Amino acid sequence: IKDKQICDDIAAEAIGRAEKAQAQREALSNILHQGPFRPGQLFELMKEQLITPLVDRHTFINRVAAAADVSPMGIYKTGFWSDHWTYIMDLLESYLLIHPDGEEHLLFDQLLPYFFSPASVRPRSEK
Repeated sequence: IKDKQICDDIAAEAIGRAEKAQAQREALSNILHQGPFRPGQLFELMKEQLITPLVDRHTFINRVAAAADVSPMGIYKTGFWSDHWTYIMDLLESYLLIHPDGEEHLLFDQLLPYFFSPASVRPRSEK
């Protein structure tokens, strides 16, 4: 989360504004502001630093996700599942089973993030 004030606000909402919670508040704000993280990493760092939110995890992570920037990441050779056409089709079909009227919105009204892989598949003629 790039805006430090937003990090401070989220930390205050999660930890409370009591003087005795200042160290936890500052630690949480710093974690949120330091750079990219996945939800599991965030909760693990909080556990390591003995940061205990007053709100439930669901409420907390929803607040964090609403303020965070999306940063698509992948690591070469561990699999880029979104590069597999059949996997993408399975995701679309599953989505449309749940939201049958959402096809047009999903395909034309959304800006979707994309991970640009450093790897590529050579044409069959070059193998």
